[in-house]
Amino acid sequence: MSLDRSLLSLATGALTLGSLLAAPQAVVWGQPAAAGPFLVKPYLQLGGVPAVDALSLLWHGPDQDGAWSVAVKPAGPESVERVIRPTWIRIAVPGVEPHRVYTALLRPLAPGAFSYEVRLDGKPVFQSEAGAPKGPGQPMRVAVLGDLASGNEPPKAIAWQLHRQRPDLVVVPGDIVYQDGRITEYRKYFFPVYNADQGGPAAGAPLLRSTLFVGVLGNHYVEQWMAGIWPLLEQHRVDIAFTGHIHTYVRTQPIRFTPDPGALAALDPRSRQGELKGRLEWDAGFDGRRQTRAQGVIHIITGAGGAHLHLKGKADRFRMKPYVARSVLEENSFSLLDLEGRTLTFRQLGAQGEELDRFTLTK
Repeated sequence: MSLDRSLLSLATGALTLGSLLAAPQAVVWGQPAAAGPFLVKPYLQLGGVPAVDALSLLWHGPDQDGAWSVAVKPAGPESVERVIRPTWIRIAVPGVEPHRVYTALLRPLAPGAFSYEVRLDGKPVFQSEAGAPKGPGQPMRVAVLGDLASGNEPPKAIAWQLHRQRPDLVVVPGDIVYQDGRITEYRKYFFPVYNADQGGPAAGAPLLRSTLFVGVLGNHYVEQWMAGIWPLLEQHRVDIAFTGHIHTYVRTQPIRFTPDPGALAALDPRSRQGELKGRLEWDAGFDGRRQTRAQGVIHIITGAGGAHLHLKGKADRFRMKPYVARSVLEENSFSLLDLEGRTLTFRQLGAQGEELDRFTLTK
């Protein structure tokens, strides 16, 4: 089995990269044809019908009728435009004006770049380029970062550096906006930064319109059963497990944990909470340079994606465990993984693009 289908566990739920399907290619950012009648401008998602040849394009508009359509055209001089009619649902909840969320299923998509144009009553109101899901065996670049948008400046610089790296897929292991994950917070803190019309370290980047973002459950949502997760990681031979929640970057050596059967059975059967005792071992010989085959699961906290840093200025209060290989407490950062064949090259990059950590993993 190729590494790009089996190597990764993304976030605390041990969600493998293969289960996220393929990722689109990163291409040049789009420009809106006009300001447009949008409450939230178009952004790409897996959608309700995830498939290797499909993406969904979503946007938010006022609660009023209009003849919407999306024209999709693959790259190349001989390509033929295809027009898609979106579906929509009406959202009416307290505290937010009634509005409509539109979804256009872009399918089938051949591997490679494509352009799309959103039209209202036959007139172009938005256009961009994006990338269709890659085919089997193609190199893939995946970014992982958690704890993103809270209204301060670091998220804009992180978004810009992320855009410059041209990822094929961005995975967020929880805590996208603060404090409560409400639509008003998404519109204020997230969409303007990650779907900005103009890119730059003080503005953000037009990523969402051209690059697939996938959000998965983070610690805040599933911590009640995290103590039962270790056997799953071992059972499915997970190589890297990502999480957020703590606003920092920490990487462990490859770890193996064998829970005590009695302690596992004593956990609350519903919440899976409790103290889980067992035997913890780590691969001290793995250095990611000379020795690139890991004996165990590498755990990475990548929660420094833009929110305030929990441990900044507090390093003297903490003593890292002996199995911690690298930590960066003073800088916002994101993880970048280049997968090719059975080799993964990992880098942790800061808000200025500086390399904070690196290792290679072979399968």
